[in-house]
Amino acid sequence: MSVNAQTYITIYPDIESQTIETIEITKIEINEVFTIVDMFYNARGNEGWICASRDFYIQPSNSNERKYLIMAKDIPICPKKVNIDSYKDEYKFQLYFPGIDPSVRKIDIVEKPETGFNFFGVWLNPEPTESLTDSCRFRSRTEFETYFNSDSLSLNPIEGIWKMVSKRSHYVNNNFLEYLEDEVTREVAILNKGDHFKCYEMDGKSLDVKFYIISYGGRYLYKEYFNLVREEITSFVHVEKEGYFKHTYAIPEKWAKYQLQGEFFPGDKLLNELKWEKIFPLSQNDSK
Repeated sequence: MSVNAQTYITIYPDIESQTIETIEITKIEINEVFTIVDMFYNARGNEGWICASRDFYIQPSNSNERKYLIMAKDIPICPKKVNIDSYKDEYKFQLYFPGIDPSVRKIDIVEKPETGFNFFGVWLNPEPTESLTDSCRFRSRTEFETYFNSDSLSLNPIEGIWKMVSKRSHYVNNNFLEYLEDEVTREVAILNKGDHFKCYEMDGKSLDVKFYIISYGGRYLYKEYFNLVREEITSFVHVEKEGYFKHTYAIPEKWAKYQLQGEFFPGDKLLNELKWEKIFPLSQNDSK
């Protein structure tokens, strides 16, 4: 495998065929050392048992090279086994294989070609988890404030430092079920990038969030890219009150399913509500 410091993660990969429906691949991580496969076993109310064969291997498509299991985490190696009963019908475990070249787009994951739990045509995410190039030159709130102060007269109203508060909620059949967590608050900076505005954390890391002007009167198109599932969501934003707006969008289904393993089913929705309050620079109307 070529040396690569980046990590490649695929959430709920697309699979062409598999031999058992009660086991799902929830994540595949490719790093410098390992190919790590996370799996989720749902007995669906039936009693049974599970173990991992020492003969497990992964094989890049259109290749004869096999990379055999190095170790298993949270699952015994056969003939040892773990029993699954009605009180424990969900089981998570990991399989560790040697690393593969991140340019590989599709693999087979095979226990036993005829009798094991096998997955054929497993598609991998071609993009690294974190971009090494799309970061901001500013690395602290002080640096962002200095920049905004130096250009304060020409800033678009959406540019600046904002307090962003998020809260996720789970809906079943369009009916509210529960909030998943307390509100999460963080500070972010929104910068002009030419044809759009980009969102960064205070250390300069990109949030993969962009705003596009769609009309006068504080109307923007919000886009957020979920790299781990290679999906982009859009949401319309209307800044009705200067320095404040809020909006809600549905989190991509694969990412929602990963966040709520065993609790997210077809027809469910995981919504994210965002509230934005500008904290720098403040307009004369907001200043005290």
